[in-house]
Amino acid sequence: MHQSTITNTDLSVESLNGIAVERYSEQNGLIGLKLFPLDEVEKHSGSYAVLDEKSIMKGTKNTKVTADSAIKQVTFTFKDALYKTQLSRLKTVITAEEVAKYSSRFNAEVVGLQTLIIDQMRSAELNAKAKIDEILTAHTVATAWDNSAAKPNQVVQSFQSSHFGTKVSSRANACVMSEKVFNEIINSDYFNSQNKHIGGIQTIDQLKDAVAVWFRIPPMNFTIVGIDALKDGNGEGLAVNASSIWGDDFALFFVTTRGPFNGQPCFGKTLRWGEFDSTDVNGAPDIYDGFDDHGNRTIYAQKHRSEHVVSANCAYLLDGLLT
Repeated sequence: MHQSTITNTDLSVESLNGIAVERYSEQNGLIGLKLFPLDEVEKHSGSYAVLDEKSIMKGTKNTKVTADSAIKQVTFTFKDALYKTQLSRLKTVITAEEVAKYSSRFNAEVVGLQTLIIDQMRSAELNAKAKIDEILTAHTVATAWDNSAAKPNQVVQSFQSSHFGTKVSSRANACVMSEKVFNEIINSDYFNSQNKHIGGIQTIDQLKDAVAVWFRIPPMNFTIVGIDALKDGNGEGLAVNASSIWGDDFALFFVTTRGPFNGQPCFGKTLRWGEFDSTDVNGAPDIYDGFDDHGNRTIYAQKHRSEHVVSANCAYLLDGLLT
Protein backbone atom coordinates (compact mmCIF):
# COMPACT_ATOMS: atom_id res chain seq x y z
CA MET A 1 0.00 0.00 0.00
CA HIS A 2 1.33 3.41 -0.88
CA GLN A 3 1.04 6.83 0.65
CA SER A 4 -1.57 8.59 -1.42
CA THR A 5 -3.35 11.78 -2.25
CA ILE A 6 -6.99 11.54 -1.23
CA THR A 7 -9.42 11.91 -4.11
CA ASN A 8 -12.70 10.44 -2.92
CA THR A 9 -13.01 11.99 0.54
CA ASP A 10 -12.64 15.37 2.19
CA LEU A 11 -10.65 13.86 5.05
CA SER A 12 -7.00 14.30 4.05
CA VAL A 13 -3.98 12.60 5.59
CA GLU A 14 -3.16 15.91 7.26
CA SER A 15 -6.63 15.92 8.82
CA LEU A 16 -6.17 12.34 9.98
CA ASN A 17 -2.87 13.29 11.62
CA GLY A 18 -4.59 16.22 13.31
CA ILE A 19 -7.25 13.92 14.75
CA ALA A 20 -4.57 11.50 15.97
CA VAL A 21 -2.67 14.32 17.69
CA GLU A 22 -5.87 15.57 19.33
CA ARG A 23 -6.72 12.07 20.59
CA TYR A 24 -3.25 11.66 22.04
CA SER A 25 -3.41 15.05 23.76
CA GLU A 26 -6.54 13.99 25.67
CA GLN A 27 -5.25 10.62 26.88
CA ASN A 28 -7.57 9.44 29.60
CA GLY A 29 -5.32 8.17 32.33
CA LEU A 30 -2.61 6.51 30.25
CA ILE A 31 0.70 6.63 32.09
CA GLY A 32 3.26 5.08 29.74
CA LEU A 33 4.50 8.43 28.43
CA LYS A 34 4.37 9.86 31.95
CA LEU A 35 6.83 7.21 33.11
CA PHE A 36 8.89 7.34 29.92
CA PRO A 37 8.64 10.81 28.32
CA LEU A 38 9.62 11.14 24.67
CA ASP A 39 13.21 11.78 23.64
CA GLU A 40 14.19 11.72 19.97
CA VAL A 41 17.28 9.81 18.85
CA GLU A 42 19.12 10.16 15.55
CA LYS A 43 19.58 6.43 14.92
CA HIS A 44 17.28 3.46 15.35
CA SER A 45 19.91 1.71 17.49
CA GLY A 46 23.00 2.71 19.39
CA SER A 47 23.99 3.75 22.90
CA TYR A 48 22.18 6.05 25.29
CA ALA A 49 23.34 7.45 28.61
CA VAL A 50 22.36 5.97 31.93
CA LEU A 51 23.31 7.39 35.31
CA ASP A 52 26.20 5.96 37.26
CA GLU A 53 24.58 6.15 40.70
CA LYS A 54 27.90 5.58 42.44
CA SER A 55 29.13 8.91 41.15
CA ILE A 56 26.16 10.77 42.60
CA MET A 57 26.76 9.96 46.24
CA LYS A 58 30.52 10.17 46.71
CA GLY A 59 30.27 12.04 49.99
CA THR A 60 31.14 15.62 50.74
CA LYS A 61 34.67 16.66 49.93
CA ASN A 62 36.76 18.95 52.06
CA THR A 63 37.27 21.96 49.82
CA LYS A 64 39.81 23.71 52.01
CA VAL A 65 43.23 24.04 50.39
CA THR A 66 46.59 25.57 51.09
CA ALA A 67 48.68 27.45 48.58
CA ASP A 68 50.58 24.33 47.53
CA SER A 69 47.95 21.60 48.04
CA ALA A 70 46.12 19.77 45.29
CA ILE A 71 42.55 20.69 44.48
CA LYS A 72 40.16 17.81 44.94
CA GLN A 73 38.17 16.78 41.89
CA VAL A 74 34.46 16.09 41.74
CA THR A 75 33.47 13.41 39.24
CA PHE A 76 30.01 12.80 37.85
CA THR A 77 30.03 10.06 35.27
CA PHE A 78 27.65 8.34 32.91
CA LYS A 79 27.53 4.87 31.52
CA ASP A 80 26.27 3.79 28.12
CA ALA A 81 23.49 1.28 27.56
CA LEU A 82 22.47 -0.12 24.21
CA TYR A 83 19.03 0.55 22.79
CA LYS A 84 17.13 -0.45 19.68
CA THR A 85 13.89 1.20 18.70
CA GLN A 86 11.18 -1.09 17.39
CA LEU A 87 8.91 -0.37 14.45
CA SER A 88 5.24 -0.92 15.25
CA ARG A 89 2.29 -0.55 12.93
CA LEU A 90 -1.44 -1.01 13.16
CA LYS A 91 -4.03 -0.58 10.45
CA THR A 92 -7.75 -0.31 10.05
CA VAL A 93 -9.79 -0.74 6.87
CA ILE A 94 -12.80 1.52 6.27
CA THR A 95 -14.85 0.39 3.32
CA ALA A 96 -16.50 2.72 0.85
CA GLU A 97 -19.80 1.06 1.81
CA GLU A 98 -19.34 1.99 5.48
CA VAL A 99 -18.46 5.60 4.61
CA ALA A 100 -21.61 5.93 2.50
CA LYS A 101 -23.86 4.03 4.90
CA TYR A 102 -23.10 6.20 7.93
CA SER A 103 -22.31 9.51 6.26
CA SER A 104 -25.52 11.16 7.45
CA ARG A 105 -24.76 10.29 11.08
CA PHE A 106 -21.00 10.29 11.54
CA ASN A 107 -17.72 10.04 9.67
CA ALA A 108 -16.74 6.37 9.60
CA GLU A 109 -13.12 7.28 8.84
CA VAL A 110 -12.85 9.40 11.98
CA VAL A 111 -14.36 6.66 14.14
CA GLY A 112 -12.06 4.06 12.56
CA LEU A 113 -9.02 6.23 13.15
CA GLN A 114 -9.95 6.90 16.78
CA THR A 115 -10.27 3.17 17.40
CA LEU A 116 -6.91 2.60 15.73
CA ILE A 117 -5.25 5.28 17.85
CA ILE A 118 -6.67 3.91 21.10
CA ASP A 119 -5.27 0.48 20.23
CA GLN A 120 -1.87 2.05 19.51
CA MET A 121 -1.95 3.86 22.83
CA ARG A 122 -2.81 0.69 24.72
CA SER A 123 -0.05 -1.20 22.93
CA ALA A 124 2.46 1.39 24.16
CA GLU A 125 0.96 1.11 27.64
CA LEU A 126 1.53 -2.66 27.65
CA ASN A 127 5.17 -2.11 26.64
CA ALA A 128 5.67 0.33 29.53
CA LYS A 129 4.05 -2.11 31.98
CA ALA A 130 6.34 -4.91 30.79
CA LYS A 131 9.38 -2.67 31.35
CA ILE A 132 8.22 -1.82 34.87
CA ASP A 133 7.67 -5.49 35.70
CA GLU A 134 11.14 -6.29 34.36
CA ILE A 135 13.15 -3.78 36.38
CA LEU A 136 11.23 -2.85 39.54
CA THR A 137 10.45 -4.84 42.66
CA ALA A 138 7.41 -3.65 44.56
CA HIS A 139 7.61 -2.63 48.21
CA THR A 140 4.63 -3.85 50.23
CA VAL A 141 3.40 -1.31 52.75
CA ALA A 142 3.16 -2.33 56.40
CA THR A 143 -0.40 -1.00 56.70
CA ALA A 144 -2.76 -1.09 53.73
CA TRP A 145 -4.06 2.32 52.73
CA ASP A 146 -7.69 1.22 53.06
CA ASN A 147 -7.00 0.62 56.78
CA SER A 148 -8.13 3.45 59.06
CA ALA A 149 -4.72 3.36 60.77
CA ALA A 150 -2.83 4.07 57.54
CA LYS A 151 -0.94 7.32 57.08
CA PRO A 152 0.04 7.31 53.39
CA ASN A 153 1.71 10.73 53.35
CA GLN A 154 4.07 9.68 56.14
CA VAL A 155 4.95 6.50 54.24
CA VAL A 156 5.84 8.58 51.18
CA GLN A 157 7.93 11.07 53.11
CA SER A 158 9.79 8.18 54.72
CA PHE A 159 10.98 6.61 51.46
CA GLN A 160 11.57 10.03 49.93
CA SER A 161 14.37 10.31 52.48
CA SER A 162 15.46 6.70 52.87
CA HIS A 163 15.43 5.78 49.16
CA PHE A 164 15.56 8.83 46.92
CA GLY A 165 17.56 10.93 49.38
CA THR A 166 20.33 8.37 49.69
CA LYS A 167 20.44 6.72 46.26
CA VAL A 168 19.83 9.46 43.73
CA SER A 169 20.07 12.69 45.71
CA SER A 170 16.80 13.84 44.16
CA ARG A 171 13.30 13.49 45.53
CA ALA A 172 10.50 11.91 43.53
CA ASN A 173 8.62 14.65 41.71
CA ALA A 174 5.97 12.49 40.00
CA CYS A 175 3.43 9.84 40.92
CA VAL A 176 1.03 7.51 39.14
CA MET A 177 -1.51 5.35 40.94
CA SER A 178 -4.62 3.29 40.37
CA GLU A 179 -8.04 4.87 40.64
CA LYS A 180 -9.00 2.51 43.46
CA VAL A 181 -6.03 3.58 45.58
CA PHE A 182 -6.81 7.23 44.85
CA ASN A 183 -10.44 6.73 45.89
CA GLU A 184 -9.38 5.09 49.16
CA ILE A 185 -7.21 8.11 49.94
CA ILE A 186 -9.80 10.80 49.25
CA ASN A 187 -12.49 8.90 51.17
CA SER A 188 -10.32 8.26 54.22
CA ASP A 189 -10.93 10.08 57.50
CA TYR A 190 -7.19 10.64 57.87
CA PHE A 191 -6.81 12.48 54.56
CA ASN A 192 -9.92 14.59 55.13
CA SER A 193 -8.89 15.47 58.67
CA GLN A 194 -5.65 16.89 57.29
CA ASN A 195 -7.37 18.67 54.41
CA LYS A 196 -10.33 20.33 56.07
CA HIS A 197 -10.25 23.11 53.50
CA ILE A 198 -11.68 20.57 51.04
CA GLY A 199 -15.34 21.11 51.78
CA GLY A 200 -18.45 20.62 49.73
CA ILE A 201 -18.52 19.27 46.20
CA GLN A 202 -15.11 19.15 44.54
CA THR A 203 -14.12 18.49 40.97
CA ILE A 204 -11.87 15.53 40.30
CA ASP A 205 -9.06 17.89 39.29
CA GLN A 206 -9.30 19.73 42.61
CA LEU A 207 -9.16 16.45 44.52
CA LYS A 208 -6.19 15.25 42.45
CA ASP A 209 -4.34 18.48 43.15
CA ALA A 210 -5.05 18.16 46.87
CA VAL A 211 -3.68 14.61 47.01
CA ALA A 212 -0.61 15.62 44.98
CA VAL A 213 0.18 18.50 47.34
CA TRP A 214 -0.41 16.19 50.32
CA PHE A 215 2.28 13.90 48.91
CA ARG A 216 4.44 16.95 48.03
CA ILE A 217 4.26 16.11 44.34
CA PRO A 218 3.70 18.84 41.71
CA PRO A 219 0.04 18.48 40.64
CA MET A 220 1.00 18.49 36.96
CA ASN A 221 3.04 15.31 37.60
CA PHE A 222 0.30 13.41 39.46
CA THR A 223 -1.72 10.97 37.32
CA ILE A 224 -4.48 8.48 38.03
CA VAL A 225 -4.75 5.47 35.73
CA GLY A 226 -7.93 5.96 33.72
CA ILE A 227 -10.39 4.19 31.49
CA ASP A 228 -8.21 4.09 28.40
CA ALA A 229 -5.66 1.85 30.17
CA LEU A 230 -7.61 -1.37 29.61
CA LYS A 231 -6.74 -4.74 28.14
CA ASP A 232 -8.91 -7.63 26.99
CA GLY A 233 -7.96 -10.89 28.64
CA ASN A 234 -9.79 -12.98 26.04
CA GLY A 235 -8.84 -13.66 22.44
CA GLU A 236 -10.52 -12.78 19.17
CA GLY A 237 -14.12 -13.93 18.84
CA LEU A 238 -14.66 -14.29 22.60
CA ALA A 239 -16.62 -12.11 24.99
CA VAL A 240 -14.66 -9.09 26.23
CA ASN A 241 -12.91 -9.61 29.57
CA ALA A 242 -11.64 -6.12 30.32
CA SER A 243 -9.23 -5.29 33.13
CA SER A 244 -6.73 -2.58 33.93
CA ILE A 245 -3.32 -2.95 32.30
CA TRP A 246 -1.72 -1.75 35.52
CA GLY A 247 -3.95 -3.46 38.08
CA ASP A 248 -5.78 -1.85 40.98
CA ASP A 249 -3.24 -2.16 43.79
CA PHE A 250 -0.24 0.08 43.12
CA ALA A 251 1.32 3.51 43.40
CA LEU A 252 4.58 4.45 41.72
CA PHE A 253 6.67 7.45 42.74
CA PHE A 254 9.51 8.50 40.46
CA VAL A 255 11.83 11.23 39.27
CA THR A 256 11.00 12.70 35.87
CA THR A 257 12.41 15.39 33.61
CA ARG A 258 10.71 16.89 30.59
CA GLY A 259 12.18 16.87 27.13
CA PRO A 260 15.49 15.27 26.14
CA PHE A 261 17.71 13.69 28.76
CA ASN A 262 19.82 16.53 30.16
CA GLY A 263 22.11 14.67 32.53
CA GLN A 264 19.86 15.12 35.55
CA PRO A 265 18.51 12.11 37.47
CA CYS A 266 15.35 10.67 35.93
CA PHE A 267 13.66 7.30 35.70
CA GLY A 268 13.49 6.82 31.95
CA LYS A 269 12.63 7.98 28.44
CA THR A 270 10.77 6.67 25.42
CA LEU A 271 13.36 6.79 22.66
CA ARG A 272 11.81 7.77 19.35
CA TRP A 273 13.63 7.46 16.05
CA GLY A 274 12.58 10.63 14.28
CA GLU A 275 13.40 9.27 10.82
CA PHE A 276 10.30 7.06 10.95
CA ASP A 277 8.22 8.60 13.71
CA SER A 278 6.15 11.70 14.36
CA THR A 279 7.64 14.71 16.13
CA ASP A 280 4.33 15.50 17.82
CA VAL A 281 4.99 16.43 21.45
CA ASN A 282 2.04 14.35 22.68
CA GLY A 283 3.40 11.16 21.13
CA ALA A 284 0.90 10.59 18.34
CA PRO A 285 2.12 8.17 15.66
CA ASP A 286 2.52 8.97 11.98
CA ILE A 287 -0.63 8.38 9.94
CA TYR A 288 -0.66 7.39 6.29
CA ASP A 289 -3.16 5.67 4.04
CA GLY A 290 -3.96 3.94 0.79
CA PHE A 291 -6.94 2.95 -1.35
CA ASP A 292 -7.76 -0.20 -3.26
CA ASP A 293 -9.57 -0.33 -6.60
CA HIS A 294 -12.96 -0.40 -4.87
CA GLY A 295 -12.45 2.81 -2.90
CA ASN A 296 -11.83 1.04 0.40
CA ARG A 297 -9.39 2.98 2.54
CA THR A 298 -6.68 1.50 4.75
CA ILE A 299 -5.34 3.83 7.46
CA TYR A 300 -2.00 3.02 9.09
CA ALA A 301 -0.53 4.25 12.38
CA GLN A 302 3.26 3.89 12.62
CA LYS A 303 5.78 4.36 15.47
CA HIS A 304 9.48 3.58 15.95
CA ARG A 305 10.24 3.56 19.68
CA SER A 306 11.58 1.78 22.72
CA GLU A 307 11.36 2.35 26.47
CA HIS A 308 14.73 3.07 28.06
CA VAL A 309 15.56 3.16 31.77
CA VAL A 310 18.03 5.86 32.73
CA SER A 311 18.04 5.00 36.44
CA ALA A 312 15.97 2.29 38.14
CA ASN A 313 16.78 3.91 41.49
CA CYS A 314 14.72 6.90 40.38
CA ALA A 315 11.50 4.94 40.97
CA TYR A 316 9.80 3.40 44.00
CA LEU A 317 6.88 1.03 43.48
CA LEU A 318 4.33 0.30 46.21
CA ASP A 319 1.80 -2.51 46.46
CA GLY A 320 -0.29 -4.11 49.21
CA LEU A 321 -2.20 -0.83 49.40
CA LEU A 322 -5.60 -2.54 49.28
CA THR A 323 -6.86 -5.47 51.35
